[in-house]
Amino acid sequence: QNESTDIIKYYPLYLPYIYINEINLINMKRLIKTAATLFLFGFALSCSDTVDSSDMFTFKGQTVTDYVEADSSLSLFSHILSKSKIKPSANGSIATLLSARGNYTVFAPTNEAIRHYLDSIFGHQPYDIDTIGMETANKIALNCILDHGNANALMSTDFFVGAIDQSTFNDRHILVEFDTINSRLAILLNNFSRITVPDIEVTNGIIHKVDNVISPSTASLSSLIGQVKDMRIFSHLLEITSWADSLIKYRDEEYELIPQNIRDRQVGLSWQNYETPLHKYYGYTAFIEPDSIYVAEWGVPEPIITNGLVSNWNEIMEVIKRKCEETYTTASSDDPKSQDNAINQFVSYHLINQRVPYNYLVHHLTELGYFYRLPDQLTLDVWEYYPTMGRFNRMFKITQPAKTGTLNINRHSTYDNSFNGNYSEISCDREGIEISSTHQGYTNNALNGYFYPINGILLYDKDVPNVVLNERMRYDAMAAMPELMTNNIRHPAARGSHNIPSMFVKDFTYTDETQCSMISWGEGWVNWQGDELIFYGQVDLTFKLLPVPYDGTYEVRIGCANLSSRIMAQIYFGSNKDNLQAMGLPVDFRILTDSPAIDWIKDGTDQDENKENDKFIRNKGYMKAPKYFCRNTYSGPMLTPLRNSEGGIISLRKVVYTGQLESSKTYYMRIKSVLESTANGMDLDYIEVVPKWVYNGPTGEDIW
Repeated sequence: QNESTDIIKYYPLYLPYIYINEINLINMKRLIKTAATLFLFGFALSCSDTVDSSDMFTFKGQTVTDYVEADSSLSLFSHILSKSKIKPSANGSIATLLSARGNYTVFAPTNEAIRHYLDSIFGHQPYDIDTIGMETANKIALNCILDHGNANALMSTDFFVGAIDQSTFNDRHILVEFDTINSRLAILLNNFSRITVPDIEVTNGIIHKVDNVISPSTASLSSLIGQVKDMRIFSHLLEITSWADSLIKYRDEEYELIPQNIRDRQVGLSWQNYETPLHKYYGYTAFIEPDSIYVAEWGVPEPIITNGLVSNWNEIMEVIKRKCEETYTTASSDDPKSQDNAINQFVSYHLINQRVPYNYLVHHLTELGYFYRLPDQLTLDVWEYYPTMGRFNRMFKITQPAKTGTLNINRHSTYDNSFNGNYSEISCDREGIEISSTHQGYTNNALNGYFYPINGILLYDKDVPNVVLNERMRYDAMAAMPELMTNNIRHPAARGSHNIPSMFVKDFTYTDETQCSMISWGEGWVNWQGDELIFYGQVDLTFKLLPVPYDGTYEVRIGCANLSSRIMAQIYFGSNKDNLQAMGLPVDFRILTDSPAIDWIKDGTDQDENKENDKFIRNKGYMKAPKYFCRNTYSGPMLTPLRNSEGGIISLRKVVYTGQLESSKTYYMRIKSVLESTANGMDLDYIEVVPKWVYNGPTGEDIW
């Protein structure tokens, strides 16, 4: 029996978790397709007229190292594991590591794969494996092993299109694709390595044999883009605007020099001793139109290649310049390297300063009806806002419509957001530009980022700020910490908690007496997008908000969960980071929701009474959590909207500022504890920036 008639459309009808939802028939088809695909994959591997004994294995209680040493087809890989180390100072080899307890996924290249790799990089055949050095051995070993800690290693049925959640020993993501080779389904890794024998179970993990060494590109993002033949135009634009030079950085070497004991500084509660990131990587993502899009949509001449070079750049750039100036009308410079130039602004709107795998361009977990174990079964549209590079405060919005499962930039839709609605899409007046995960077999996983092809020309036209972004903007507080995504910390599937030292992030600053932790989501939690960003100690933090799209009156709110262990804080707000204005009296986040100071009440059956309750709590400076997202659970779909979730912790929205904001300015919020205790904490969950027409319009703000 459902807890509320509000969620009847997500009622489980038949195991495992298939839902009645008229807006998601296409997702049912997608789920069936996924199940069929997995079935066919298993069938293709296990069924034939003659059983191939070379593809069979027997579980004998071996470790990864034991199995690799015993398999004659992996003898070269065994030798490489004995020669490689996690780091030069490590006491033992990787072979020693993989002989101990753990949970490892190993993509083991066969002897033939290793010979082909070594012959190709050294340019002579055959390469003597006995002469292999640690550097070369590490290139092979570190890129093919995943350490899952306490989580399970990955079977082939755990793979989905996109990046595997856990990064390799070399801190790189492995990208997964599905293809058909000789009428058999194949799993491809990084576009090139095919799993030939999957799911070899050993005591400390899973081994998958592959037919090519997993060797991710070591090129910078701009260099990798330059290697794509039908992205010559955008690559040229990167060069002439100098944005190519901004996509080169890989690792923060200054962070490397900070002593570990300083990075690991602990304050607050003793159980907050989580891992501190060992490295700090830079990352970027580019969204790129192939040359054919410029030709079709803008009438740009096709590049003419003479002796390997484009010979008609003048004709191409004449059209590009004219088209860019039609959109970026206030751009005044003729120098493409200047950010006041139209072409420069066009290019920068394609770039973001974080490395984002395709399957984490939006984040699924807590939306109503969703179950993380069935990631293809979408229930509600999910979105993410991304500030673009450059000094102009511009953003785009990526949406994944539940109906299609595509990823679209600057899509705009109308939803059934009524009190008893289900937030399904009613209409779409701007489809947006679709993003593809890969491009014609090219590697798009650079050393420091990704590029993705798009099917239309991406512009910051007038409808982006006035229509697409002219809405209640709700985003996770960690969206203002791009370093967390780049370093594989933010998204829920990472399943690891971290302490975040202040020197790790740029747009959050906090004192030495403040500890910041990102805690991976758990059962019953009430966090937007799952993970929890919490600050402990004598809390004093300041952070930068994402930009607003246009000048106007806005309301700014923070999502929080009041507890007796929280802080009492003075909140400051403004555009001068060093002189922010106090927003009224200190806010006591220790006050529980059933106290007279808040008076949170669950919705009943009387709509008018529910709306009156909303007004009552709002007059006290609070709002109930949105109906859109739910209390976390491991066991099934998210079916308990936090708006009506009783018992345990209750999520709230606290209004912290109402007033004028300007699109050309950067705004900051400061939260400073007024308590002497250092054992209390502040949960900073999500931010809402809401234009006046939404919260004070004729129909009132929706509950979603």
